[in-house]
This record gives sequence, structure tokens and C-alpha cells, in this order.
Amino acid sequence: MVDVQLPIDDQRDALATLLPFAVRDPAIGYYQRRPTPGPEEALVTRFLGQLCAGPWLAGRHVALFREPQIMSGYPDIVLALYDPACCVGWPPVRYALTAHHCKLLAFLAHHTAPVDLATLDRLLGLRGREAARRMAALVESGLVEEVVTWGGTQWALRPLAGLLDIRRLIAIEAKLSASREVLFQASANRWFAGESAILVPHVPRSDERCAELERWGIGCWVSTPAGCTLWRAPESREEIATRYLTWRFQQWIGCRLRDLFDAGQQVPFASALGQEVGVPNTASYAEREH
Repeated sequence: MVDVQLPIDDQRDALATLLPFAVRDPAIGYYQRRPTPGPEEALVTRFLGQLCAGPWLAGRHVALFREPQIMSGYPDIVLALYDPACCVGWPPVRYALTAHHCKLLAFLAHHTAPVDLATLDRLLGLRGREAARRMAALVESGLVEEVVTWGGTQWALRPLAGLLDIRRLIAIEAKLSASREVLFQASANRWFAGESAILVPHVPRSDERCAELERWGIGCWVSTPAGCTLWRAPESREEIATRYLTWRFQQWIGCRLRDLFDAGQQVPFASALGQEVGVPNTASYAEREH
């Protein structure tokens, strides 16, 4: 058990620098579902306030997504720990990349050998002019290297160092008990997240559920009015670069940072977050704790 119980450290240096995705943003292809009021929504809201104010995210850059729309549904919480230095100095064309480009990036990360048009056609059904157009955008974005050989043009992903800014991608599903349903949901999230966990208001009591958490590598957060605890750490999968949504979340983060910087704004610290993203002001938690 990894204990991250509050009390809360109210020093700025100990707070996470959070990038909240509070509303849908069609301009960058980001959509989310509005949380449904009720006990589960209250549990998530309380947990996010505790998490953002506590030591687990201290000193890290974290993008916070609440019920983002992805191919498989709407996970309750997605946390992306990222390196902001990788989002600086993007070529303008990179901000216009779409889901199609992100899928190509995941494919290239998995298919380590250079690919040509015939390979893209055979494995992805992506043909001729459209394939060349998408690859040209990735080359211009600085993500892919183009190699011209006697046999034709080939493409390969550039080295990931300095290319992929997401360090960890964590999905969390909330329920009022550690039911098999929430374990199935958390397990399903492993297709895109490097780490998956459940969030419940009390420690699981069922030996069967505890064994399933262990067997499936799923973590467990427990949030009570007194604080939150990472009762079981999730197992981490390192190959997030081969997952399409890793690149998609990175695209959203880069575009949001650009919009903030263009507007002359700074990324808020945890203590500055308001109710709009379902994260109570951390001062209220500090007052309750003392």
C-alpha cells in the first residue's frame, strides 16, 4: 500500500502544475461528457481536490481530463503527466494534425522498420496520394523522417526522446464499491492507458476483488472525507508510444498550451483551480483538515 494521506502542503513548489480540460474544444477535436450529478460525481470531485492538493502530483505537469470522449467511451478521469519542454517550438503544421495522423504515429512507433506506400496500403489500407499527403504533414511537423532510396520513398518515426511529451497516461474509473463492473471498466482502459485504477470510497473487502485487482494489474484509490490513499499501485505498461490515444492526448495538450501562451496566460497551479473542472479550491480542504 502506498500511503499519500493528506494533510495538505500549501506551498506552491509542492503543488502540481495542472492543465485542466474543463470544456469541449471542437477546434482541436476534443470532446467530453458533462458529469452526471450524484454520489459518484461527488466522489470524483472530492478525490480530484484531494489529489491535486496532496503530494502525489507535487512538482509535476499534469493534464486533467474528466470524462473525455474516446473510441471506447468516457473514462471518468484521465491524467497525463507530461514534459512541457516538448510542447515548445512546434511547427505551425503540427497543431493541425488530426486523429488520422495520430494513428499513423502509433503505427510507426510499433512498426519500427521504415515503411513505404505499399506497406501503408497493405497494412492500413491507406493508399497513394492520401498516404503521401499525411506522411508529408508528419515530416513537416518534425515527427517523421523521410528517406529516399532507389526503391522509392520510405518513412520512419524520429527518435522518441524529445518527441513524445507524455510520460505517463493514467485512467481512473469511479464507483461506490469495488464491483466487478468497475474492474471490467478499468481493465478495458488498459487498451489506451499505461496505468489503470479504480476509485472507491472505502477499502475493498472482498478477497475475490482484491485478487482480481492483483491479477489484472489494476490500481485502487480510496477517497474518504479525511483524505485519499493509493491503496494499491497500478502496474505500469511502458509501451505507450505505440498507442494511438497517447499521441491524441499529446496533440490536445500541445494545442491547449499554445492557446494559453498566445493569450498571455500561465498554466494554473492546483490551488488556483476552480469548480469549473470539478476540483474544489484546495484551501477549503486545508481548512477542513485542520
